[in-house]
Formats: sequence, C-alpha cells, structure tokens
Amino acid sequence: MTSPVSIQAAVEFVKARAPGFSARLGIVASSGLSEFSTLLARAVVIPYQDIPGVVAGSVAGHASKLVMGYLGDIPIVCLQGRLHRYEGAPYRSMQVLINLVKGLGADSIIITNVSGSLRASVGPGELVAINDHINFSFDSPLMGKNDDSVGPRFVSMTNTYDAQMNHVLKEIARAQGFNLHEGVYVGVSGPHFETPAEIRMFQLLGGDVIGMSTIPDVLFAKHCGLKIAVLSAIVNLGAGMNAGEELSHEHTLDESAKCAGRLTNLIVEYIKRVG
Repeated sequence: MTSPVSIQAAVEFVKARAPGFSARLGIVASSGLSEFSTLLARAVVIPYQDIPGVVAGSVAGHASKLVMGYLGDIPIVCLQGRLHRYEGAPYRSMQVLINLVKGLGADSIIITNVSGSLRASVGPGELVAINDHINFSFDSPLMGKNDDSVGPRFVSMTNTYDAQMNHVLKEIARAQGFNLHEGVYVGVSGPHFETPAEIRMFQLLGGDVIGMSTIPDVLFAKHCGLKIAVLSAIVNLGAGMNAGEELSHEHTLDESAKCAGRLTNLIVEYIKRVG
C-alpha cells in the first residue's frame, strides 16, 4: 500500500511539470484508445517511470505515459496505457497513478479496456458501458494499511459505476448511430485466457464482459472518491463461443484498432458535453 508521502510526492512532482494545470476529467486509455492523447493540445508528457512510486508497463499496446493537455479548453489528464498485475506491476504504482488523477483536480474518470464478450449477441466491435463487476481475481489492491487521508478503510461498492455518466454516454452513442450496451464486467488475473468451461461458469454467474484488468483501477478510483465510468471495447467472444477460434494478444490488438475510432469519438463528445 502506498504511503501518503509517496502519493503526495507524485502529485507535487507532476504539478511542477505543468504549473497551474487543474484537470476536469481523467481518462485511462487502454490499447483500444491508444491515440487519444494525440488529440490533446499543449500536452505535457511524463513517462510513468519518471514519476515517484510508479514503474513502466511492459505489455504491447500500452504506452506507459501520463499526459496532461486540453481538448478545446477542457483540461484532461490521460493515463496512456495501464499497468497489469500479471506483468508484475505493483499495486502501489497503480494506486499512485489513479490518485494522481484526483490530485490533479479531476472529480471523475473514464476507464477503458479491451475485453471478451460473454454474450453471443455482443460481438467484436461493440462497446459496453459497465454497470457492475465481479472480482474473480480473489485479490484486493486495498489490502494492507489504509491511508485515511485518501479514502476509508472499508469501501462500499454499491453504485460504483456512475449511473449519470453511463446515461450521458448512452445518449451520445445513440446520437452517433450505435447502441452502447450495458453489462457486468468479470475481472480475472490472467495472463492466460479462460477455458471454455470457465466461460460457461462466468455466464451462469451473470457476467457479460470479461478481462484481465480494470478492477484494480476501479477500486483505487472508488477508494479516493472519483466518479467512475468504464467502457469496454469487445475484441472477441469468450473461449468456446466461436468454434475453432484461438485467442491471442495479437488478435486483441488487431480487433481493438477497429474499435478505436468509435470509442474515441464517444469519449471526445462526452468531454465536450460535460466540460
């Protein structure tokens, strides 16, 4: 667990690189939103490994840089690329990054990911707004000594996903000509893909989307009081749902590139509307 000094040191370090910057919104940009930061004007870019308490990621498609900039006149802090527990990244680094969003002034965050679908009717290329989750990693990044100045010891997970943010995102999607689905995210540890039997189990448990990330980000965001929306770009059906298909990270990257334009346009319009 990160100490208060570590979080504050990171906030002060980043603020010194962009004096006077105060974010309106935070974005966690997965491989499905890899070019989002290029839309930000007057950008200040800081590699993760330069920030006190943070390491760089090692997964292809995740750039590992914090970007502060403006979409129009709206100040945005973007975490370009996320860290994953399965690559050995410490929860400490993930917590510092999410707390930086709050420390830079944002009151809400949009977290993106690329995921598999547990519903045959929601295939590759579709977007899903998450309205609840099942943490099947059997782990919590909030274990250990709590920092009461950041958030409470016991965090309520009711209403974790902000209904108003999802409502606005769904309205924008309709105006842009597509349906933004809603569903429950199942978080697993990875890095292996699930077995067909596991996929059938997760369907029975009520899951709609499955992935190897996001839950730690959500827990840290909830802990520090950020309003949260999560958007999943669907890149495949779960194992066994599409006969003969072998899942791979290369396939994930290829399919996420196809979702990027729709996902980017949705988020850009959301920022303009609420900014």
